[in-house]
Amino acid sequence: MTEIAVDLAYTLGKGTWKRWKLWREEDPVKHLEKTFIPSQRNQVDVISYTSETMYYPISNILEKISDKLSEERGNIHIRLLFRDCTASFLIRGDTPEENLYNCGVRERARIEAEKWKELESICKSHVIVERRIYRFEPFFKGVLVNSNAGYFGFYRIDVHEKEISIGKTVRKITAWDYLGKESDMMEISNSGNKQQRQLTKQFGDIFEKLWQRSELSHPYVT
Repeated sequence: MTEIAVDLAYTLGKGTWKRWKLWREEDPVKHLEKTFIPSQRNQVDVISYTSETMYYPISNILEKISDKLSEERGNIHIRLLFRDCTASFLIRGDTPEENLYNCGVRERARIEAEKWKELESICKSHVIVERRIYRFEPFFKGVLVNSNAGYFGFYRIDVHEKEISIGKTVRKITAWDYLGKESDMMEISNSGNKQQRQLTKQFGDIFEKLWQRSELSHPYVT
């Protein structure tokens, strides 16, 4: 899937797209930071697999702009959509090792979901976080701020090795997975070129349908 993102970037025009590894570069954080408006309610829509690689840039932005926000609660409204990891995956079977791998994924998703909710207290009560989960395969990920600008990318699908703790024992288990850290994120913006504007609208429309329709997603319950 990464190859698709890269090909699309070059097809739609060099220089208008940024290939961004979420965990390595700061530029996208600065780009999204400018999209926030301190004096109004800001909306941040995030869709992800376990949301692990999306947490860093968003929390980093909130940390930087927290002092600029008004004291009104809900100045930033985060809507987080992530995979229901209790559901089965098409890319993994039902072998004992794959079941152990799934246990590791579920635990990671649970930890990340709690980290997002903790932003409400970390950011001086300016933030409200809503979480919903979906059950389809997590082929893509992205973030959109104020329906105006963000990033979008496809997950790379590959064999991945994960360390799983079983009691006091740690085992390395290999299975097919969606690799968020290998995703190439493309910039989307209402002020960009025609393709960027179209993707921004499409991302917003898809997110809204997934969020609003109960047959497509439901509230995350701890």
